[in-house]
Amino acid sequence: EFTTCTFCGVGCQMRLLVKGDRVIGALPAADDLVNNGQLCVKGRFCVTELVSGPKRLKRPYGVFGGVAAEVTWDAAIHMAAEKLSACKPDEFAMLISPNCTNEDLYAAQKFTRTVMKSHNIDTSARTFYGAGFNAYLDLMRQAVPLENVRKADAVLCVGLDTRFGRSVVGVELRRAYRRGAKVMSIHPREHNLALISEHWVQSLPGDELSLLKSLVKNTQKKPASKSGGDAADVAGTLKNSKSPVILVGSEFLQYDSSAEILAAIKQLADNLGAGVMPLPAQNNLFGSLMMGAYPELLPGGEASTSTKKADELKKAWGAAVAKFDTKWNAGSLGDGKKLKVLYLVGESLPMNAKSVADFVIVQNIYPPKVETDADLVLPAAAFTESD
Repeated sequence: EFTTCTFCGVGCQMRLLVKGDRVIGALPAADDLVNNGQLCVKGRFCVTELVSGPKRLKRPYGVFGGVAAEVTWDAAIHMAAEKLSACKPDEFAMLISPNCTNEDLYAAQKFTRTVMKSHNIDTSARTFYGAGFNAYLDLMRQAVPLENVRKADAVLCVGLDTRFGRSVVGVELRRAYRRGAKVMSIHPREHNLALISEHWVQSLPGDELSLLKSLVKNTQKKPASKSGGDAADVAGTLKNSKSPVILVGSEFLQYDSSAEILAAIKQLADNLGAGVMPLPAQNNLFGSLMMGAYPELLPGGEASTSTKKADELKKAWGAAVAKFDTKWNAGSLGDGKKLKVLYLVGESLPMNAKSVADFVIVQNIYPPKVETDADLVLPAAAFTESD
């Protein structure tokens, strides 16, 4: 069984080893664009533990008077339907994980738009990236596959550490280093790429934006600044390369200045004609965008205000798409009026879940940490169990 690894955003292809109806292991699949026959330790050895853990949620349960009790599927569906059918469009919201499969993301936004007549669907990626969310999406539009690192003669890593995640990328960087490519890193702390970097710019926390702006200035078509230093050395190496690639890790994504940092990276890539490889913290961020799992986006990544796209979906779905008039998103949870129903798919409960909504539905492969935090809990299929 071939599938995509769900432990990070690299997108490694893997082959599941299945005995009967049980996953017993995973092996890398040959894929020229991404992992090229590699898997990290998590992808190679942790799938079985994830999908077959003893605490897997197997039966639905409801919470009655502060006590959790198992219910049948028919009873659970009846409870959910009763609460959902009493909701007006602006009284409902769904938060779905950007780690879910494309199929789940698509079904979730379709349910929200056709059944609940609402555009109130979002993912936690919005709050993770904060002010830099839109800038990160702009950067993803010019993303290149990992294959490009194998052809690059210069690689700039911005806020990337491959010790505990994305180690498949780390292997490719070491291979690039051995064949003579110039590897450079901007990172405030000791990290594994410092060992192979021709230039490691150890930025002071908060100085990354000015450093990147300096790189932008030094890589413009007009004569570069003659000032020396690390930034000038990095800029000179990048300008003299024929096929540069910029890898963007997670280190600076939650900074207050993340939007400006990401915009500077984009400008740097434009100056150099470089490929950019954002490495999202979420394993299917791009899929969540293309499936339309956001208030402002319809499937295909088109704007929710597009009447043409809405008409196409109406024909395909046999149901009208509500006019886009919502101001809700994941960042406004708890800030506005209280919802009647909050539906979480693959997401953790927010700290203030009970103050956000009268009725909270959780659908996941594992139960909430505190089983009485939700009103209705439904088992979900893991990625290994979805077609």
